[in-house]
Amino acid sequence: VVRGAYITPQKTIVRADRTSGIVKTGSLSGNARLDSIIDNLILTRIGTGPDALRRAYDYVKNHPYISADAPGNQDMQTWTVKFALQMYDRKGGNCYNFTALMLCTGLLVAWVMTMLSRVMAMS
Repeated sequence: VVRGAYITPQKTIVRADRTSGIVKTGSLSGNARLDSIIDNLILTRIGTGPDALRRAYDYVKNHPYISADAPGNQDMQTWTVKFALQMYDRKGGNCYNFTALMLCTGLLVAWVMTMLSRVMAMS
C-alpha cells in the first residue's frame, strides 16, 4: 500500500492510495467537509516543507481552551472527526478537540511530505 498526497499547480490537494497497482483518490478522514477544511489550512496557512508540522502545531495550539464533551465510548475515527470539526467551528476546544484537529492536520501534512519526498527521490 502506497499512500501520499500532492499539491497540484492549481493549488488543490490530491490524495492517492495505491493498493495492488490501483490508484484511487483517498479521503483522510472519511468526512468531505473536514478534508476540505484541512486542505484549505495547508494551502493557506501551513504549507509544506521541513517546518510544516510545526506550523500545523502552532495553528492548533493557538486556539483557546473551551470546556467541551469527552468522547465517551466512541471509536477513535468517529470521535476524531467529530472533535476536529468542533475545534474548527468553535475556534477552540478541550484536549480531545486539540488532539483530533492536530491528528487530522498532521496526517495530511505527512501525506504531502511523503509524496514530495518520493517525487524528489525519483528525479
